[in-house]
Amino acid sequence: ATHCSSCHGEDGASTMPGTPDFSRRERLFKPDMALLVSIRDGISVMPAYKGLLTDQEILDIVAYLRSMR
Repeated sequence: ATHCSSCHGEDGASTMPGTPDFSRRERLFKPDMALLVSIRDGISVMPAYKGLLTDQEILDIVAYLRSMR
């Protein structure tokens, strides 16, 4: 909620054009490690979270995203 919901929405439905919509789940077809790298290093307009979140915290976020319905 702190870092992601302003662009990805509270329920994973993107609120910003061009932002992955996790409620549709297509982006989640990527392997966990690919998603970890995207979040850790940043991608496109998304900032890098390296230094703000540990790799384990990022993997926890990926697991949470996969659990959303």
